[in-house]
Amino acid sequence: ATGTMQSASQFVYSVKFYNLNAICKITDQNYGLLYIQNGDEYVPAVYSKLVLAFNALRTKSDSFYYKDGDEYYPITVNTSMTQVEMLIGEYKMEESATLHSGTRAILTTADPKADDGYPYIGNGTAKILRGFDGTSMISVSGDLMLGNIILDGNKDTYTASGNGGLLSVNPEASLTIGTGVTLQNSAASQNGDAIYLTEGSNLYISGNPVFKDNGSTDGTQITNGGVSVNRKQDIYIAGYENRTARSMVVTGNLTGDPGSIWVWAEKTPVYLQRNQFAEMSGGRYTGLDVFRNARADTDTRNRASGDIKYLYGVSRNDEYVYWSGGVDVSITNTITGDFADMTRKFTYTVSGLTSGEVYDYSRYVSTDGVNWTAETGTGAIGTFTVDNTGSITFELDHHEKIVVVLPDGIPLTITEDNGEYKTSYVMDNGQSTQGNVVGPVTLSDNTLIQFTNLLNAVAPTGVRSKARPLVALLAFSAVMMVVVLFKRKKEDVD
Repeated sequence: ATGTMQSASQFVYSVKFYNLNAICKITDQNYGLLYIQNGDEYVPAVYSKLVLAFNALRTKSDSFYYKDGDEYYPITVNTSMTQVEMLIGEYKMEESATLHSGTRAILTTADPKADDGYPYIGNGTAKILRGFDGTSMISVSGDLMLGNIILDGNKDTYTASGNGGLLSVNPEASLTIGTGVTLQNSAASQNGDAIYLTEGSNLYISGNPVFKDNGSTDGTQITNGGVSVNRKQDIYIAGYENRTARSMVVTGNLTGDPGSIWVWAEKTPVYLQRNQFAEMSGGRYTGLDVFRNARADTDTRNRASGDIKYLYGVSRNDEYVYWSGGVDVSITNTITGDFADMTRKFTYTVSGLTSGEVYDYSRYVSTDGVNWTAETGTGAIGTFTVDNTGSITFELDHHEKIVVVLPDGIPLTITEDNGEYKTSYVMDNGQSTQGNVVGPVTLSDNTLIQFTNLLNAVAPTGVRSKARPLVALLAFSAVMMVVVLFKRKKEDVD
């Protein structure tokens, strides 16, 4: 700036000079500016690139100092949550930054009232923009917390082609999203438009974040519009085929628009009802439906919010959260035999369920046991509530089928009350099995169980119970006829 002073002795002017290349500073957990020793002098830990600040946390972790009066004292920054504070309102990253293993940091916006010579120069929350193509903006190998910051992955025409459009979290690393964070990225990425969680990593959602998908700037948002594998994937959880998937830990009270955060899990077993998908660790456990299943809806069976799309909490004396995994179990009933009662209803019981849970069903009828038509009217569709024995019970007519959405991944037993009928069943395309009890069986896919109930007049092992009265009557008639004939013969002799 230029100007004219009337008199150098008449007025006193205070002038501050700012290093326009300084985009961030490193402070301790009390927002105190840290210093690095340069020869005999101590210089502020101020950097012109975010990648330089993250690298310094690794290479100079035991070389930082804090100032007390005129004295400088060493501090090991990785023993506490060191802060990387953005100094300018908008910063474009020209290369990816890595928070290295063993380092911990909070990425946030600096205080505009800081009296250390490096206050925040900007309006509102600092925004970090993508200025390069390819990998994630930030790769997390340590412990990173986002607080009061905006990450925008789609400035101008830049795109992300690697896993994690904004952040990629590596094994044994963790990412925490707190209140005041905005993650927005409409650029397509291979896996995870916003966050990619490698197997063994963790995502913590803390504080009281608000998730929205309308692009507003209040609270925490993951507002991605990008498409990956033909679906939005805000959060992508990789791996977990043979172990419990527990990458997401929610410690806050989630509120916001249903389905605003799209989560994709690479391996379908994380959707099984007995596999833990996420952990609720504090808060009121409200607003779980902010998480949207990014997979096809047929991968899950969830009744939360009247929709199968959303994350769903279950109560099994724990604090785990699942997508309510389920499979379509189709049970058909066929009655046959020359002595069968074609109007009889057979009772079926499914046991091994959790008391109080509710499962959907729909009924179908057939004229040939092959082609099925959906029933109409009362009872055609509905729900079953599991009783205190862990069971649901229903009846089937001849050539009637019921499709019940049952939990997968847990052992179930299906029993038919067959009475005097000879019963067999076929599961899917397997062999016919004699008996009226299926299981315990653990289902992992849609399953068809076809029951056949047979009753003939005479069984190979003797007379059927239903035929016994008739046989007794015939025997009695034969005896009476013999008696009558004998009496007549005796009269004739007399």
